[in-house]
Amino acid sequence: MYECFILAVGFASLPYRRPEVNRKIESLPITNGLRKSVPTIVYKRNPKGITLFWKRKSPVMPDYVRSYRIMVDQEPYGKLIAPDVEPKFQINLAPGRHKCQVEVIPKENDDEVFKTNTLTIDILPESGLKYERTQQREPSDIPVNSVLKQTDAPIPKLNVQTISPSSIRAQWYLDRALPTNVFVALFELHIRGQNFPDHMRSDEKIEKDGYIEHAWYVVSAPLEIQGISEEQDYIIFVRALFHAYESNDLNYVSTTSTEVITQNYHGFIELLTRPLLKVASIGLQLATLSWVLDSSVDQTLVKGYRIFLNSKPTEILLPNQHEYELRNLKPGTSNEIQVSVTADPDFVAEKTSEPIRIICPQRPQAPTIQAMEAEKPFSIQIQWTMNKDEQDVITSFKTFLDGKLHGVVETNGRQSFKYDFLKLKSEQTYTIYIKSFIEQAKLGGYSYQCEIESNASNELSLKCATPPKGTMPRIERMDSNGIAIVWDPPTEYGDVRLTRYEILQNGRSLGKSLPIDKQQVLINDLEIGNRYSFQVVPITNQPGGILLRKGDEYDSDRHSHYLPGPKLEVEYTDLVLLPKQFWIENITGHSVMICWSPIGESKSSSQQPDHYKLLIWNDSDSTSDKPMVVELPNDKTDASLKNLRSKTIYKIQLEAVKRRRHQISNDSYVVSAKSEILTCETGRPPDVPSNIYRIACTNTHARFSFDAFTEHNAEIIALRVNYKPTSTETNPREISMDIPPDSTEFILSNLIERTEYEATIYALTEEYLNEKHYQDVSRLPLKLEPSDWLSNKSFQFQTSGCEPVSKINIKRANTELIELEWTLPKVYGSTKYISQVLRWKLEHGGEEHSIKLDRNTKQYTVHERLPSGSYKISLDSYLSVKVNLEDDNDDTNRKELRLTTTETASVRFHVPVTCERPEIYLTGYTTDTIELEWSKPNLFSIIDHPEKVNEQLRIHRRLLAYRVEINGRQQNKLEGNQYKCTLAKCRPDEEYKVQLCAQTIVQYEYMDNMITNGTDDSDEPDELLSKPLSVRMLKSQDLLRSFQANFEFNHNDSNENIFRKQNEMKSLGKINVKWEVSDSKNILYYILQWHSSKDLCIQQKIVKNDETSSTIDALDEKQRYSIGIIIVTDDNHRLSYEELTIPIPGEPDAPNLWLVKTSDTSFTVEWSEPKLYGIPVIGFQLYIEGKKNGDIIQVNLRRAEIPSRINRSYQVTVCALTNNPLRSRSVMSATLSVITTPTTSLIPTIYYDNDDGNATSFDRSVARIIPLTIESINEEKLHIDWTSFLPTEEVRTYYIHYTCLNNGEVKSMKVAKRFRHSVLRGLRPGFTYGISVMAVDKSNGVLYTSDKSTVQMNAPPNAPIVAISERTTDRVKLEWRPAASYGEITVVGYKIFVNNRLAAILAHDQLSYTLTNGLPCDIYIVHVQALSSDKNVLSPMSRGIKFAWPGVKPGAFKRIDDGQTGAVIVVWENPQLEDETEKLLGYRIRSENVTTLAVRSHGEYDAATNQATIHNLTSGKYRLWLEIQTENHCVCARPIIIVSGRFGSLRNRASSYDASKCYIKNQRRFRSPAVNNMMPPIRHTQYS
Repeated sequence: MYECFILAVGFASLPYRRPEVNRKIESLPITNGLRKSVPTIVYKRNPKGITLFWKRKSPVMPDYVRSYRIMVDQEPYGKLIAPDVEPKFQINLAPGRHKCQVEVIPKENDDEVFKTNTLTIDILPESGLKYERTQQREPSDIPVNSVLKQTDAPIPKLNVQTISPSSIRAQWYLDRALPTNVFVALFELHIRGQNFPDHMRSDEKIEKDGYIEHAWYVVSAPLEIQGISEEQDYIIFVRALFHAYESNDLNYVSTTSTEVITQNYHGFIELLTRPLLKVASIGLQLATLSWVLDSSVDQTLVKGYRIFLNSKPTEILLPNQHEYELRNLKPGTSNEIQVSVTADPDFVAEKTSEPIRIICPQRPQAPTIQAMEAEKPFSIQIQWTMNKDEQDVITSFKTFLDGKLHGVVETNGRQSFKYDFLKLKSEQTYTIYIKSFIEQAKLGGYSYQCEIESNASNELSLKCATPPKGTMPRIERMDSNGIAIVWDPPTEYGDVRLTRYEILQNGRSLGKSLPIDKQQVLINDLEIGNRYSFQVVPITNQPGGILLRKGDEYDSDRHSHYLPGPKLEVEYTDLVLLPKQFWIENITGHSVMICWSPIGESKSSSQQPDHYKLLIWNDSDSTSDKPMVVELPNDKTDASLKNLRSKTIYKIQLEAVKRRRHQISNDSYVVSAKSEILTCETGRPPDVPSNIYRIACTNTHARFSFDAFTEHNAEIIALRVNYKPTSTETNPREISMDIPPDSTEFILSNLIERTEYEATIYALTEEYLNEKHYQDVSRLPLKLEPSDWLSNKSFQFQTSGCEPVSKINIKRANTELIELEWTLPKVYGSTKYISQVLRWKLEHGGEEHSIKLDRNTKQYTVHERLPSGSYKISLDSYLSVKVNLEDDNDDTNRKELRLTTTETASVRFHVPVTCERPEIYLTGYTTDTIELEWSKPNLFSIIDHPEKVNEQLRIHRRLLAYRVEINGRQQNKLEGNQYKCTLAKCRPDEEYKVQLCAQTIVQYEYMDNMITNGTDDSDEPDELLSKPLSVRMLKSQDLLRSFQANFEFNHNDSNENIFRKQNEMKSLGKINVKWEVSDSKNILYYILQWHSSKDLCIQQKIVKNDETSSTIDALDEKQRYSIGIIIVTDDNHRLSYEELTIPIPGEPDAPNLWLVKTSDTSFTVEWSEPKLYGIPVIGFQLYIEGKKNGDIIQVNLRRAEIPSRINRSYQVTVCALTNNPLRSRSVMSATLSVITTPTTSLIPTIYYDNDDGNATSFDRSVARIIPLTIESINEEKLHIDWTSFLPTEEVRTYYIHYTCLNNGEVKSMKVAKRFRHSVLRGLRPGFTYGISVMAVDKSNGVLYTSDKSTVQMNAPPNAPIVAISERTTDRVKLEWRPAASYGEITVVGYKIFVNNRLAAILAHDQLSYTLTNGLPCDIYIVHVQALSSDKNVLSPMSRGIKFAWPGVKPGAFKRIDDGQTGAVIVVWENPQLEDETEKLLGYRIRSENVTTLAVRSHGEYDAATNQATIHNLTSGKYRLWLEIQTENHCVCARPIIIVSGRFGSLRNRASSYDASKCYIKNQRRFRSPAVNNMMPPIRHTQYS
């Protein structure tokens, strides 16, 4: 790189000038061989992208070219390429369109960089990079030769076949399988020889050393080459280029086949034709091929045939062989077969047929068969499923039984299959398996598929299903209810399992299904005297059988699945006799007497019972299946049962028994008869009352009623009531009282209020007294012993009473609001809580305010302007108390009670944090540190007075400390005088969000009791947070390791020198920038960029790569400089990093100065802390009349009292002093003119002749009065005129002295002697000012003065304070207080603005406004503006009241089907709820026929549903809408019109697809006649 300079010299000033000669400039051509070195690039696609290559154009190319750079999508790809490298490279591309070109980088830096042609490449989604990865512009760390070693790379095997005298076919394959992560990017087929035709086209042609070489780039074999000479020998070889999927290397791993030399053409081969090869037959993994030659060929010329399998010669056949059988084809292979014929026994030349491809598919997966329950008897059923992946491949399945083919099952598109083996022998075991089968197919062209079958499935050894046969039933019992039979379980065979039994009566089914564990049944509905036959039918789990229904006759063909057993013949006659009467006598607590009538002897002996049985049950000991049995002889007629349990229910039954034998089987059975069951119960204790009622309750008494005890053979002799408190804290004492046994009411006395009691009522019986051995009730103890005979019932109750509110919690109290919270009063028993009233009042004067609250309210906030002070807050709780024991429902027996709780709240004004927030800057960083810097924020602010209208507060704050927050976490505190810090131990490549927090407190000592301030939290600091500063740390691989900067002043420039040179652009100082890098070898240069916050013009400087620091001139004081660094690498990459922000220090701003008060001997001034710019203030200096006054004032002081004399004027200024010698002080404040004339009454003028204030003369006469005229110009300006005053010679100047009576602010304005009028500007509207004019002499002594005039400025009314008083779904009401007005201005009305549009104009006495018909969930903003008597004077807008209209806003409702089907599909969006706590319940869809007006409901849907389908709509036009149901609302979406039926056109159907809008049923839109052109959706109601 060269630098050129042009220097202009003025020759006219030279004393001896050489004569000028004629000079001529010629344009010389520049020759450059670089243009000849620009190649033309081409590409070939591969599985991962493309192979990019080009041809070297010139052998001297390295003399001009330094390197090549591949550009993909205008971005560098990979490393630079040397000119001597073979130009074949792998480019990985993602799916999509890409632009590719190559840049030629010259050796000389001044030469132009040339570019090749641009390739546009479209990569399909199924190719290119996987998973849509972005291109890597940098080479991967994994070279391809580390993934695939050169020794492990497959080598191509080449086979060359002669097709004709001028054409050959090259076929090749790899000698080994490729690794899974490696692919073939390209094959290069090279042919080298002496002679080639001119028209031969190849991808590359090379002429070298007397021979010509052609190369073709292909991705697969074979390749035919035509146009070669039949008399020449050629060398042919194949080169394979390999690449890895996970590598992004540009280079390849390559291997080369052995060279094959073609032979001269043999003449006889031309007389033969190519064999015509075809498929003769295809079998199981085999194929038979046949071929023929043309009929014109002389067969004697044929010397043999050769078979090629996959381009490899495999077998040589005799000339008379014309068939070849290809056996044992490997599954999953594709076999390409060719046959060649030759006229030479050595196959020097041969002609090859067209190939035929025999594909042997993958062996299908062997299925897994499972045995199923056979649906037919004497059969076996199996099932299996087919994988979805093989569904389109497998054509059928073969079934085998005992190793023999049994059948073939076609797939027919199914996935699951069943097969039955029928007519098998029982008890014989069969072996079963199947195979999957794929049949042969012609795939198109010369491709065929052979047959293949899977391996055998799993074998199953099974027996056929054989149903069991029923057994012979037997009689167990016979009685009047029927016949009970029993049987033995049958024998089971194979996998058939018995599930239940069926019974045949006279050959027909009874319809009784019996479980297998119950082998007996009672057959009812039999007629005495008939003969019956019974059979047992076993029912099995074998499917497919026809079940026996009730009444069905058994058919051996139809019901072949079930085999009934032998028949049981029974005659149902001669049943046993039973006594006619059966009863119970003498029931006691422990015994009972059973009686029955005798059976007459005249009856047949076959019907006489052998004996009797008494069957006895009770509820606790046994069940009805196993009663207690007592056997009695047949001559007994009664029995006594003793030792029975009391209070127990017994069931008793009499049974007559006789035993007989079956006539055929001789089996014994029982004939019996049973009587009805009699029930009796022994005596038991009385039942307790079902309910106990409280009639009335007071604080000390309670009245109760109860249901009577129920007796059960046990008489009640007395009732007793015991009661005591449940709590142990009240010293409970149990009380007992006895009442008559027939009582149903009692009264409890001497109770404690607000106490929980437990009471128990007892029933006393003779059984209890006898059990506990007491003779009388009076002898019973207070605490009764428990017993089963002591019936009792306990209950609890609480006496009445109340607890008032214990305390009112004052959560917040300030001049804006008082927030209160309390616990509700507690009531007990019959005491009722009615309501509550909240009252508040300023303790020292003020009106009491109150509000009635709901009884459930537990908190309230008083929203209003509150003067500071102590407030008395009272909460009245109103209760209703019961005064007697009459019925609780009678309210006439109650009285009202009020309980009051009082608290005191101190209301004070909390000074808001309105000062300046700190600003934090990044000034440096390294790999693990961050350097920060900041300036002290300005802590002075002015706000409006919270209580006094049109007054302001000047607030001084004191800085306590700083705190740094990192990522939201607080760190250690810093001192207030610190202005920088360093964050250490930062992590690489992590983002940090840094904030600086300044902790300040208010200096109340300067507020002079202007506000009432509490002391409870005045010591708590306020916190100010800066804006977050985000810093991203350097990465571990970044070149940049650190970047830092700092500023320093020019040591010769002070602020005085700067003042003198304001118009000169000179540097204030310099910014020192330094940085560090990890490695500078690959860096070309650095670029420093910077700009000031003042002009934002970016400047930059280029720094050499061997430099690590630089300086920048700073021209703008009190500004910030943003500095960035860019590292440019050898490959022209630009690396950018985080910018630094360097604040330029400067002198502090001028302080604000004002007069606090004056007296006859002194006046007090106050000033604010100035804004700082990196240079701290060490103190303040006062100046009077331009001279220093006193010593330096401490930095923490803001007020000074200056001695003075009356009737003098003083010019006061102040400045801040710093510790920086170059910026030693701030700019002077504005001059404050102070006139010490008393404000009460004028005194004679004192004249002074010197500056020390000593009086030299005194005129006792009254001072002359300056006549004064004041006129108002507007609300901010006054015209002061005293032209009628004639000044004397001593008068040197005038002062207008004016004091604001609202805030005590005193100001003066100096007027030259030649003027006797002036305009006061900047007055505050509505404020009152006291104004006077004074004439002073040359020593600032007051000569003359005017009377003090009081003037009140006109001002617009105050902005109204607006609040929402009521808000419902159909209306929102707003209210405001009357706006305050000043001077002659009065309020005449109000304007209402809704969403910045005028909605209404109200009269001055209308202080409320109601909005109606708003749209649910829409946002409304309401402003109110006061109108004054002067049409040009309006109040400011009130604070905007923003609210959302209550209700539910439906979403879009539309139809989405095409209208071609009968169903209608609608969807809807979720509705918007204004109240987020409200719950959405569901939806309902309704329709209305437009013609008939018939309304239908189409279902209800839950809240999670957003789509519905409507069926069964008849032809017609419908109005369809959606109802939305929430907890508090029911709204409808705007209906859509649909047309159902064939006559509906597409135009009509299209109307139903439009999105619907919200509408609410039975609502209308109203417009106000006054504002209908402004707010049509809102109706307003005006009232006062």
